[in-house]
Amino acid sequence: MTYGLRCWNASKNLTLDVNENITRVRFQTEVAASVTASINLPDISGKSTIQLGLSLKGARTPHVVIRSGTVITWRARGSVHFPTGSTLVQVFLYD
Repeated sequence: MTYGLRCWNASKNLTLDVNENITRVRFQTEVAASVTASINLPDISGKSTIQLGLSLKGARTPHVVIRSGTVITWRARGSVHFPTGSTLVQVFLYD
C-alpha cells in the first residue's frame, strides 16, 4: 500500500519519505471490568502491532492486553486499592 508524505527541498532532493508504512487502528472494543476474552485477527500475521488497554474510569486498573501470534487476549488485573474497571482495548497495526 502506498500512503504517506514525501517532501523535497529547493534542490529537488527528497528530504522526507513516510510512504512505506502507516499505523492504523485494526481493532477496538470496550470491555466490562470482569471480562477476559480474546479475538483472532489473521491479517496481523507477520506484521507489527501494539496492543493497549485504556481505563475508562479514574482510579481503576485497565485490563492486560497481550498478543500471541494472531490472537489478542485481554484479562482483568485489579488489586485491592485499584480494582479493574471498564477498559478500551485497542490494537494498532503498523502496515
